[in-house]
Amino acid sequence: MTDSSNGTTWVLSEKFEGTFEKVRVLQEHVRRYSLAPDQVPVSIEDLQWAIEDVYRMKISKVLVDFDAEHIRGMMERYSDGRANVYVRSNQDADPQQNLYWRRFISVKEMIHIAIDEKDDFSPQGSETIEELIRNHTLEALKPAKSEIQSEALAELAAFELLYPMEFRARDIAHSLPLGSLAAHYQVPNYVIERCLEPGYMKMARATWNEISGHGLGGLNSNP
Repeated sequence: MTDSSNGTTWVLSEKFEGTFEKVRVLQEHVRRYSLAPDQVPVSIEDLQWAIEDVYRMKISKVLVDFDAEHIRGMMERYSDGRANVYVRSNQDADPQQNLYWRRFISVKEMIHIAIDEKDDFSPQGSETIEELIRNHTLEALKPAKSEIQSEALAELAAFELLYPMEFRARDIAHSLPLGSLAAHYQVPNYVIERCLEPGYMKMARATWNEISGHGLGGLNSNP
């Protein structure tokens, strides 16, 4: 699928659309049952409850102290319906960004419960992350191994859950500073930067339009 504005070929695979569909299901579940479904920043506890309720899993989140160049968190799941999410306590030297990174990584790891199939499971978590960083970009999702795709898709799902699409066009129009947006949604600066990239906005808009049955007109629209 080609973005006619710059010739970039985006891979909207079945897994990609499936990931956004699962994001939609979780968002609707939160909106249906949460006491404050549209609050900003998005409640991590509400998202955890929704994942547990929809997928019949019990999640334990644990802050851990460890040093790693790229590993910010990981998730272990068990056949008895339990999952442990480990989040590195020291994510960033800035205290606020550190908190925001913890929120983001918690969601990214929990969302694996929703999006992963058995082929995506990998006992070599750190090697998977290293290969993702070394060899694959967003445009290269299709040729990536299944577990590599899973890591990339989990990140995109966390983007959409913590910084929902419906807010982004408004934020672009208002030209709000990066730091203000990060503080408002309580996500790392990295998330705001990635979500507001014109290429990503076009791809995300196209995918949401496809899921909603409106075709792919988003690819030809402004971000």
